[in-house]
Amino acid sequence: MKNTVEGRSVRELLAAITSDLFLLGAQLFGIASAEGRVAAGAARSGAVVATVGVGLLVCGALTLVSALVLVIVALGLPPWAAALAVGVLLTFGGAVAVHVGVDMVRHVRLHFPETRDAITEGLSWLKSLQR
Repeated sequence: MKNTVEGRSVRELLAAITSDLFLLGAQLFGIASAEGRVAAGAARSGAVVATVGVGLLVCGALTLVSALVLVIVALGLPPWAAALAVGVLLTFGGAVAVHVGVDMVRHVRLHFPETRDAITEGLSWLKSLQR
């Protein structure tokens, strides 16, 4: 005697369940991949901002230090004091830009709520089948 459920054999049912589980796994992987790309994009944006901040710091230091120091010296301040004032100002500006970029990278969400929800839903569905 052949075991059947709605005209399908046990072998056919197991094959259908296996196929559905593989499809579910592929879909979960797709969700996780999409969420990973979003997180990587956000991290990349923060890293770009931080890199631009560092670049601005270096460019500002290289181009403006000499000009500003010379202007301040022309106004009567000793050369060492003029160089110190300009260096502190440029360093502070660059540090602020680097801090903002690093803070953006720190706030990237590295957990995948949709993937977690889909896995939880799938496990709940599997548990309901066992009852």
